[in-house]
Amino acid sequence: MKQIYVHGLGQTSDSWTKTIDILQTTDYSLCPNLPDLVHSKEVTYDNLYAAFSDYCNQYDEPIDLCGLSLGGVLALNYAIQYPKKSSLLGAYRHTI
Repeated sequence: MKQIYVHGLGQTSDSWTKTIDILQTTDYSLCPNLPDLVHSKEVTYDNLYAAFSDYCNQYDEPIDLCGLSLGGVLALNYAIQYPKKSSLLGAYRHTI
């Protein structure tokens, strides 16, 4: 089962590197870089969510999602739309 870690606004996929190393899940962990998913489209939530959904839907098996901030919102939205596809969900936000 793939584990997909989704970063927040102003972060990159590298934000999850230490976490994945500590969890020792590098063999099945994925960290998409959100700006890369939308390619040349206008960066809106709708475009980003559509691209994120396409990214997740490329995997046939259920996926685990863990998101931080904007990544958490994307993960929650995906889990609501595809409840049978996502088996574990963690969504986090931080405050300053």
